[in-house]
Amino acid sequence: MLTVGVLNTSPPLAFSATDDVTPIGSEVDTAYLIADKLGLELNPQVTSWENWPLKLGANEYHAAFANVGVTEPRLKLYDFATYRAAYMGFLARKGQGPVVSSPDDISGRIISVTPGTNQEKIVMAWNEQLEADGKEPAALDLYLDNTNAVLALAAGRIDYYLSPFPTGAYYAATRDDLEVRGRISAGWPNSTLVAATTLKDSGLVRPFQAALQSAISSGEYREAQTLGAGRRIPAGIIDRDREDGDALAVSARARKCPSRPAAWRAATSRSP
Repeated sequence: MLTVGVLNTSPPLAFSATDDVTPIGSEVDTAYLIADKLGLELNPQVTSWENWPLKLGANEYHAAFANVGVTEPRLKLYDFATYRAAYMGFLARKGQGPVVSSPDDISGRIISVTPGTNQEKIVMAWNEQLEADGKEPAALDLYLDNTNAVLALAAGRIDYYLSPFPTGAYYAATRDDLEVRGRISAGWPNSTLVAATTLKDSGLVRPFQAALQSAISSGEYREAQTLGAGRRIPAGIIDRDREDGDALAVSARARKCPSRPAAWRAATSRSP
């Protein structure tokens, strides 16, 4: 059995199915894909961003599938099996504020991020640059989950919510009042990748990467992505990611997957 930590508050990457219990989404589907290839039953455990490192470090999980980007500090602790490019998007109210492409665009604005993430580090680095230039930094407003951050944004309490690009694009595609106004690499100022995350030297990263490569070569990876676009995920999100090679890993894999529980198949038989 392969036990993994997954989130459930970041559609379309990870969220609850229509039964409000079963975790689904592209990150969860990536974990199922690897388990299938390795001939293992998947045991997904819902966790939070701040807790997955603790659970992984305590050997309660074999891996985390939580939209984890590869960074230099994390490379000291973890091994990574990568599967897509990593971008962040500045979600905003429609027509409000500049399109963000540089630190100057957030000067004096209120920015929400999840604490302990690359997003927080990026805004802090941009603030240092603004202060060095004698300009007003952005104010940070921290939220632990997407739901509350989006509510604050819609209510006008914050100006931007910096989140994983697929999540921002999902909210923009499913709401009339929000849009993504700017996108940057999650590894700013460098590029980076999202990866399945295992403890360093656990021996899991090579079979994980081999399983992913097999799925990509066989077309299963893209097939699952296409199925996801037709079922739950607004097509625009998939298309915009494809333009820059940032495909949603395996959104909503086919329900015929042998290792999936009956609850998953029932929960995903209808669109939420």
